[in-house]
Amino acid sequence: MKKIKTKIILFAVVFFLTIGAFRISYASGSSLYVVPENSSQISGSSFNISAAVNASGNKICAVEGTLVLNNLSCQNITLANGVIPQSAPTCSKPYFLIGIPGCTTANQTLFTVSVKAGSAGSASVSFTGVDLIGTGTSVGSSSVGGNYIINTATKQSIQAASSYSRSTSTKTISKENYQLIKEVKTPITTPTIAKPDAFLASISEIITLGTENNIVGIIVVFAIPLGIYLLPSYFEKRKKTTK
Repeated sequence: MKKIKTKIILFAVVFFLTIGAFRISYASGSSLYVVPENSSQISGSSFNISAAVNASGNKICAVEGTLVLNNLSCQNITLANGVIPQSAPTCSKPYFLIGIPGCTTANQTLFTVSVKAGSAGSASVSFTGVDLIGTGTSVGSSSVGGNYIINTATKQSIQAASSYSRSTSTKTISKENYQLIKEVKTPITTPTIAKPDAFLASISEIITLGTENNIVGIIVVFAIPLGIYLLPSYFEKRKKTTK
């Protein structure tokens, strides 16, 4: 009888140890991670990094930890939709304790960090003090950070940026000039033509008549100066005859 009891106790111990080991192994798949985990950036450029939890089937209701940035300067942090922060992370205080309403057994984004790349070399994102909290118990503390390569800006990229700036400036100036030309109405001035004297006007009319009738025009043109030349002689002879 004692042997049977001993076997039952041993079986129970082995069973619970096996279940416990299985639960630990199952929970160990849960972790806090970042997206993207790897990328290349240019020094001084800005990009986004998201922090998310991989539940791996475990029920996770809250996530705790502290964000650590290396050779990256924090610009701002935005919480994801559907999470409730008990302590929201900020650039000056990156500690966070974020609750997930109804818990989750799938992947869940927690927040997004906008960062600016530092000097050329390497940069990284990591977490400290991670605790993945289930229904009243911790289900893990694993985390996976990100590693990034920071490159210096090349001459080609600087020239391209400068060329783009000049092109944009030229287009803007042209547009402004177009607006000025469009808006400013230049007054049109009609030149004043001096009126000819009566004699020249008569000649002008005669010449115009001549263009319509060539023969008459030619006769008239020659008759006028001939008459002007002969009339004084005619009147002078008439005076002599009268005397």
